[in-house]
Amino acid sequence: MELRQIHNWKILPRNNICCVWRTNSYFIFIVVLLMSIQLSDAIRPTGPFRIEETMPSLDVKKAVENKTDQLGEYLKEFFPNQDREQVVSNIAHSSNSQLSPRSGRTEHTEKLISKVTKEALKAQCREPRQVLVDSYKELGIAKGFGTKIYPSCIVVDRCRNSGCCQESKECRASRTSNVTRQFLKNGVLYEASVAKDGACECMQKPAFCPETNRTCPAGKQWSDSACKCVCKPCPHLFLIDEETCTCDCLVSNRLCKNHAKGKKSISTEDCNCIKSGMCNPPQCINGNYNADLCKCVHEER
Repeated sequence: MELRQIHNWKILPRNNICCVWRTNSYFIFIVVLLMSIQLSDAIRPTGPFRIEETMPSLDVKKAVENKTDQLGEYLKEFFPNQDREQVVSNIAHSSNSQLSPRSGRTEHTEKLISKVTKEALKAQCREPRQVLVDSYKELGIAKGFGTKIYPSCIVVDRCRNSGCCQESKECRASRTSNVTRQFLKNGVLYEASVAKDGACECMQKPAFCPETNRTCPAGKQWSDSACKCVCKPCPHLFLIDEETCTCDCLVSNRLCKNHAKGKKSISTEDCNCIKSGMCNPPQCINGNYNADLCKCVHEER
Protein backbone atom coordinates (compact mmCIF):
# COMPACT_ATOMS: atom_id res chain seq x y z
CA MET A 1 0.00 0.00 0.00
CA GLU A 2 2.85 2.38 0.76
CA LEU A 3 4.41 1.89 -2.68
CA ARG A 4 1.11 2.62 -4.35
CA GLN A 5 0.64 5.85 -2.41
CA ILE A 6 4.16 7.15 -3.13
CA HIS A 7 3.82 6.84 -6.91
CA ASN A 8 0.11 7.76 -6.97
CA TRP A 9 -0.71 4.59 -8.85
CA LYS A 10 -4.26 3.57 -9.44
CA ILE A 11 -4.88 -0.10 -9.79
CA LEU A 12 -8.00 -0.72 -11.92
CA PRO A 13 -10.15 -3.73 -11.34
CA ARG A 14 -9.79 -6.58 -13.84
CA ASN A 15 -13.22 -5.97 -15.40
CA ASN A 16 -12.40 -2.30 -16.10
CA ILE A 17 -9.10 -3.26 -17.76
CA CYS A 18 -10.97 -5.54 -20.17
CA CYS A 19 -13.42 -2.76 -21.07
CA VAL A 20 -10.58 -0.33 -21.84
CA TRP A 21 -8.85 -2.93 -24.05
CA ARG A 22 -12.05 -3.59 -26.00
CA THR A 23 -12.70 0.14 -26.50
CA ASN A 24 -9.20 0.70 -27.84
CA SER A 25 -9.56 -2.28 -30.19
CA TYR A 26 -12.80 -0.89 -31.64
CA PHE A 27 -11.18 2.50 -32.11
CA ILE A 28 -8.18 1.00 -33.95
CA PHE A 29 -10.52 -1.06 -36.17
CA ILE A 30 -12.53 2.04 -37.17
CA VAL A 31 -9.35 4.01 -37.98
CA VAL A 32 -8.02 1.19 -40.19
CA LEU A 33 -11.40 0.93 -41.99
CA LEU A 34 -11.48 4.67 -42.74
CA MET A 35 -7.91 4.58 -44.07
CA SER A 36 -8.83 1.67 -46.38
CA ILE A 37 -11.80 3.60 -47.80
CA GLN A 38 -9.66 6.68 -48.46
CA LEU A 39 -7.02 4.57 -50.17
CA SER A 40 -9.61 2.92 -52.45
CA ASP A 41 -10.99 6.36 -53.42
CA ALA A 42 -7.49 7.58 -54.22
CA ILE A 43 -6.84 4.84 -56.76
CA ARG A 44 -10.33 4.96 -58.30
CA PRO A 45 -10.55 6.69 -61.74
CA THR A 46 -11.83 10.23 -61.42
CA GLY A 47 -14.17 12.13 -63.68
CA PRO A 48 -17.87 11.94 -64.59
CA PHE A 49 -17.50 8.87 -66.76
CA ARG A 50 -17.56 5.12 -66.59
CA ILE A 51 -15.06 2.76 -68.14
CA GLU A 52 -17.59 1.32 -70.54
CA GLU A 53 -18.54 4.84 -71.69
CA THR A 54 -15.00 5.51 -72.81
CA MET A 55 -15.04 2.49 -75.11
CA PRO A 56 -16.64 3.29 -78.49
CA SER A 57 -19.05 0.71 -79.91
CA LEU A 58 -18.02 -1.55 -82.76
CA ASP A 59 -20.59 0.12 -85.04
CA VAL A 60 -19.08 3.56 -84.44
CA LYS A 61 -15.55 2.22 -84.99
CA LYS A 62 -16.63 0.60 -88.24
CA ALA A 63 -18.36 3.78 -89.39
CA VAL A 64 -15.26 5.88 -88.71
CA GLU A 65 -13.05 3.36 -90.53
CA ASN A 66 -15.36 3.34 -93.56
CA LYS A 67 -15.43 7.12 -93.79
CA THR A 68 -11.66 7.29 -93.35
CA ASP A 69 -11.24 4.85 -96.26
CA GLN A 70 -13.60 6.92 -98.43
CA LEU A 71 -11.70 10.09 -97.58
CA GLY A 72 -8.46 8.35 -98.52
CA GLU A 73 -9.89 7.33 -101.90
CA TYR A 74 -11.10 10.88 -102.49
CA LEU A 75 -7.69 12.39 -101.69
CA LYS A 76 -5.87 9.87 -103.91
CA GLU A 77 -7.73 11.26 -106.90
CA PHE A 78 -6.22 14.71 -106.36
CA PHE A 79 -2.95 13.75 -104.64
CA PRO A 80 -1.77 10.44 -106.16
CA ASN A 81 1.29 8.67 -104.74
CA GLN A 82 1.39 10.89 -101.64
CA ASP A 83 1.04 9.90 -98.01
CA ARG A 84 -1.32 11.67 -95.63
CA GLU A 85 1.33 14.00 -94.24
CA GLN A 86 2.23 15.23 -97.72
CA VAL A 87 -1.43 15.65 -98.66
CA VAL A 88 -2.20 17.73 -95.57
CA SER A 89 0.88 19.86 -96.18
CA ASN A 90 -0.10 20.48 -99.82
CA ILE A 91 -3.66 21.45 -98.86
CA ALA A 92 -2.39 23.77 -96.15
CA HIS A 93 0.02 25.60 -98.47
CA SER A 94 -2.05 25.55 -101.66
CA SER A 95 -2.63 28.86 -103.41
CA ASN A 96 -6.38 28.62 -102.83
CA SER A 97 -6.01 28.00 -99.12
CA GLN A 98 -7.78 30.58 -96.97
CA LEU A 99 -6.46 29.30 -93.67
CA SER A 100 -4.96 31.72 -91.19
CA PRO A 101 -2.61 32.38 -89.56
CA ARG A 102 0.17 31.21 -91.86
CA SER A 103 2.10 29.66 -88.98
CA GLY A 104 0.70 26.31 -87.94
CA ARG A 105 -1.29 25.83 -91.12
CA THR A 106 -0.59 22.10 -91.28
CA GLU A 107 -1.95 21.47 -87.79
CA HIS A 108 -4.97 23.65 -88.50
CA THR A 109 -5.63 21.80 -91.76
CA GLU A 110 -5.49 18.46 -89.95
CA LYS A 111 -8.18 19.69 -87.55
CA LEU A 112 -10.35 20.89 -90.41
CA ILE A 113 -10.04 17.54 -92.19
CA SER A 114 -11.17 15.85 -88.97
CA LYS A 115 -14.22 18.14 -88.94
CA VAL A 116 -14.93 17.20 -92.57
CA THR A 117 -14.85 13.52 -91.57
CA LYS A 118 -17.28 14.18 -88.71
CA GLU A 119 -19.67 15.93 -91.12
CA ALA A 120 -19.47 12.91 -93.41
CA LEU A 121 -20.32 10.60 -90.50
CA LYS A 122 -23.52 12.55 -89.85
CA ALA A 123 -24.68 11.85 -93.42
CA GLN A 124 -23.60 8.22 -93.46
CA CYS A 125 -26.05 5.51 -94.48
CA ARG A 126 -26.20 3.63 -91.19
CA GLU A 127 -29.38 4.46 -89.27
CA PRO A 128 -32.89 5.09 -90.62
CA ARG A 129 -34.50 8.50 -90.29
CA GLN A 130 -38.09 9.45 -89.60
CA VAL A 131 -40.14 10.13 -92.73
CA LEU A 132 -43.77 10.99 -93.35
CA VAL A 133 -45.68 8.34 -95.30
CA ASP A 134 -49.24 8.11 -96.59
CA SER A 135 -51.38 5.86 -94.40
CA TYR A 136 -53.56 4.80 -97.34
CA LYS A 137 -50.53 3.61 -99.32
CA GLU A 138 -49.06 1.80 -96.33
CA LEU A 139 -52.34 0.00 -95.70
CA GLY A 140 -53.04 -0.64 -99.37
CA ILE A 141 -56.36 1.23 -99.26
CA ALA A 142 -57.44 3.31 -102.24
CA LYS A 143 -58.58 6.87 -101.61
CA GLY A 144 -61.97 8.18 -102.65
CA PHE A 145 -63.89 4.90 -102.43
CA GLY A 146 -65.75 5.42 -99.16
CA THR A 147 -63.00 4.30 -96.76
CA LYS A 148 -61.60 7.06 -94.56
CA ILE A 149 -58.45 6.54 -92.48
CA TYR A 150 -57.26 8.62 -89.55
CA PRO A 151 -54.49 9.71 -89.31
CA SER A 152 -53.98 10.07 -93.03
CA CYS A 153 -50.19 10.21 -92.54
CA ILE A 154 -47.84 8.54 -90.07
CA VAL A 155 -44.15 8.82 -89.20
CA VAL A 156 -41.96 5.72 -89.63
CA ASP A 157 -38.24 4.93 -89.72
CA ARG A 158 -37.02 4.40 -93.26
CA CYS A 159 -33.62 4.15 -94.93
CA ARG A 160 -34.50 5.73 -98.26
CA ASN A 161 -32.81 9.15 -98.55
CA SER A 162 -31.47 8.74 -95.01
CA GLY A 163 -27.77 8.58 -95.90
CA CYS A 164 -25.15 9.35 -98.49
CA CYS A 165 -23.53 6.63 -100.61
CA GLN A 166 -21.18 6.43 -103.57
CA GLU A 167 -22.57 7.10 -107.03
CA SER A 168 -23.03 3.41 -107.86
CA LYS A 169 -24.81 2.63 -104.56
CA GLU A 170 -27.94 3.67 -102.73
CA CYS A 171 -28.97 3.72 -99.07
CA ARG A 172 -31.36 0.82 -98.41
CA ALA A 173 -32.57 -1.23 -95.46
CA SER A 174 -30.41 -4.14 -94.34
CA ARG A 175 -32.82 -5.08 -91.54
CA THR A 176 -36.58 -4.56 -91.49
CA SER A 177 -39.31 -5.46 -89.02
CA ASN A 178 -43.06 -4.94 -88.72
CA VAL A 179 -44.60 -2.75 -86.04
CA THR A 180 -48.26 -2.48 -85.10
CA ARG A 181 -49.92 0.91 -85.57
CA GLN A 182 -53.41 2.00 -84.57
CA PHE A 183 -55.81 3.81 -86.91
CA LEU A 184 -59.45 4.79 -87.17
CA LYS A 185 -61.11 3.19 -90.19
CA ASN A 186 -64.53 4.71 -90.84
CA GLY A 187 -64.81 5.51 -87.12
CA VAL A 188 -63.75 2.04 -85.95
CA LEU A 189 -60.43 1.21 -84.25
CA TYR A 190 -58.16 -0.63 -86.65
CA GLU A 191 -54.69 -2.17 -86.18
CA ALA A 192 -52.26 -2.87 -88.98
CA SER A 193 -48.60 -3.85 -89.43
CA VAL A 194 -46.28 -1.23 -90.92
CA ALA A 195 -42.73 -1.86 -92.14
CA LYS A 196 -40.02 -0.25 -90.03
CA ASP A 197 -36.37 -0.21 -91.10
CA GLY A 198 -33.92 -1.11 -88.35
CA ALA A 199 -30.55 -0.61 -90.05
CA CYS A 200 -29.31 0.87 -93.31
CA GLU A 201 -26.51 0.00 -95.70
CA CYS A 202 -25.14 1.28 -98.99
CA MET A 203 -26.14 -1.34 -101.57
CA GLN A 204 -25.33 -1.66 -105.23
CA LYS A 205 -27.85 -0.06 -107.54
CA PRO A 206 -29.55 -2.37 -110.06
CA ALA A 207 -27.46 -2.68 -113.20
CA PHE A 208 -30.47 -2.29 -115.45
CA CYS A 209 -33.57 -0.14 -115.51
CA PRO A 210 -36.13 -0.36 -118.31
CA GLU A 211 -35.80 2.42 -120.82
CA THR A 212 -38.29 5.05 -119.79
CA ASN A 213 -38.68 8.78 -119.51
CA ARG A 214 -36.39 9.79 -116.64
CA THR A 215 -37.59 13.39 -116.56
CA CYS A 216 -39.04 13.88 -113.09
CA PRO A 217 -41.60 16.46 -111.93
CA ALA A 218 -40.75 19.24 -109.50
CA GLY A 219 -39.69 17.98 -106.09
CA LYS A 220 -38.61 14.56 -107.39
CA GLN A 221 -35.45 12.96 -108.76
CA TRP A 222 -34.71 9.74 -110.60
CA SER A 223 -33.74 6.67 -108.55
CA ASP A 224 -31.88 3.86 -110.33
CA SER A 225 -32.69 1.39 -107.56
CA ALA A 226 -36.43 2.07 -107.65
CA CYS A 227 -36.42 2.70 -111.42
CA LYS A 228 -38.74 5.66 -110.90
CA CYS A 229 -38.89 9.23 -109.67
CA VAL A 230 -38.73 9.63 -105.90
CA CYS A 231 -39.00 12.62 -103.59
CA LYS A 232 -35.87 14.65 -103.00
CA PRO A 233 -34.67 14.68 -99.37
CA CYS A 234 -35.70 17.40 -96.93
CA PRO A 235 -33.58 19.61 -94.68
CA HIS A 236 -32.76 18.40 -91.18
CA LEU A 237 -35.79 18.21 -88.82
CA PHE A 238 -38.29 18.40 -91.70
CA LEU A 239 -40.21 15.30 -92.78
CA ILE A 240 -41.08 14.24 -96.31
CA ASP A 241 -44.69 13.93 -97.38
CA GLU A 242 -44.32 11.03 -99.82
CA GLU A 243 -47.45 12.02 -101.72
CA THR A 244 -46.70 15.70 -102.37
CA CYS A 245 -42.90 15.63 -101.76
CA THR A 246 -43.23 18.66 -99.48
CA CYS A 247 -41.09 19.15 -96.38
CA ASP A 248 -43.18 19.84 -93.31
CA CYS A 249 -42.88 19.77 -89.51
CA LEU A 250 -44.55 17.61 -86.91
CA VAL A 251 -46.98 19.58 -84.76
CA SER A 252 -44.93 18.79 -81.65
CA ASN A 253 -41.51 19.63 -83.14
CA ARG A 254 -40.69 23.14 -81.88
CA LEU A 255 -37.18 23.22 -83.34
CA CYS A 256 -38.53 22.48 -86.80
CA LYS A 257 -41.24 25.14 -86.46
CA ASN A 258 -38.62 27.74 -85.54
CA HIS A 259 -37.11 27.16 -89.00
CA ALA A 260 -40.52 27.20 -90.67
CA LYS A 261 -41.36 30.52 -89.01
CA GLY A 262 -38.05 32.05 -90.10
CA LYS A 263 -36.67 32.40 -86.57
CA LYS A 264 -33.63 30.28 -87.47
CA SER A 265 -31.70 29.52 -90.64
CA ILE A 266 -31.19 25.97 -91.84
CA SER A 267 -27.70 24.47 -91.90
CA THR A 268 -25.19 25.45 -94.58
CA GLU A 269 -25.14 21.86 -95.83
CA ASP A 270 -28.93 21.78 -96.30
CA CYS A 271 -28.89 25.26 -97.84
CA ASN A 272 -26.30 24.23 -100.45
CA CYS A 273 -28.23 21.05 -101.14
CA ILE A 274 -31.36 23.09 -101.92
CA LYS A 275 -29.39 25.51 -104.11
CA SER A 276 -27.96 22.60 -106.11
CA GLY A 277 -31.45 21.21 -106.67
CA MET A 278 -30.71 17.95 -104.82
CA CYS A 279 -33.01 18.74 -101.86
CA ASN A 280 -36.49 20.19 -101.48
CA PRO A 281 -36.97 23.50 -99.65
CA PRO A 282 -38.90 23.57 -96.37
CA GLN A 283 -42.56 24.52 -96.09
CA CYS A 284 -42.66 27.97 -94.48
CA ILE A 285 -45.31 29.35 -92.14
CA ASN A 286 -46.62 32.71 -93.38
CA GLY A 287 -43.83 33.20 -95.89
CA ASN A 288 -41.51 31.70 -98.49
CA TYR A 289 -38.07 30.13 -98.39
CA ASN A 290 -35.23 32.48 -99.38
CA ALA A 291 -32.28 30.56 -100.87
CA ASP A 292 -29.87 33.49 -100.39
CA LEU A 293 -30.66 33.84 -96.68
CA CYS A 294 -31.08 30.08 -96.13
CA LYS A 295 -34.26 30.70 -94.13
CA CYS A 296 -37.99 31.32 -94.35
CA VAL A 297 -38.91 34.96 -94.82
CA HIS A 298 -42.26 36.49 -93.90
CA GLU A 299 -44.26 38.02 -96.71
CA GLU A 300 -44.91 41.73 -96.48
CA ARG A 301 -48.59 42.61 -96.51
